[in-house]
Amino acid sequence: MISYRTADEPLAAVLIDQALTQRIGARVFRDHRSIPPGAAYPAEIWTAVGQCRVLAVVIGSRWLERGEDGRRRIDDPKDYVRREVAEALRREAVVVPILVGDSELPPAGELPLELRGLALCQYRTLRFRDAVQDADRLADELVAMLDEPATDPDPAPAAPSVVNNFHGRVDVSNGVFGIVKHYQA
Repeated sequence: MISYRTADEPLAAVLIDQALTQRIGARVFRDHRSIPPGAAYPAEIWTAVGQCRVLAVVIGSRWLERGEDGRRRIDDPKDYVRREVAEALRREAVVVPILVGDSELPPAGELPLELRGLALCQYRTLRFRDAVQDADRLADELVAMLDEPATDPDPAPAAPSVVNNFHGRVDVSNGVFGIVKHYQA
């Protein structure tokens, strides 16, 4: 599933959607393409979030923008982006922040409590000069996450904590990407 703000980086979301759809077809959910005309938007969104194994969160320079009331949209408990990310984190789906252009991953302290785990997730970038190549590389990585790994009769011990090199934060969950193989596509 691709989560994004239409007022932030909708073209980045479309580019990622196209790269993913070329690889795995209709398994990719992006609201404007995936929800049929006349369908109940909220119901479709929450069904998709409830079934997703990987949530790509497109974050551009306006992701934390303020609404008409002067408050940040992400601070509104009814904000769709907030609710999508919070639900995916709650379900322990893989959440991959996609930083567009020069945008940065918000520090945990700048996020609502239920979104603070987002600041621990290893991110990927989508740069304007290399957007197509970045989207293709990202799509390959995301698709690989959806494939079930072969069962190893003698698994290696858990890896040490993973460091998010951009902020130097530590993800103590021993890798965000291996925890959701039991969810349906």
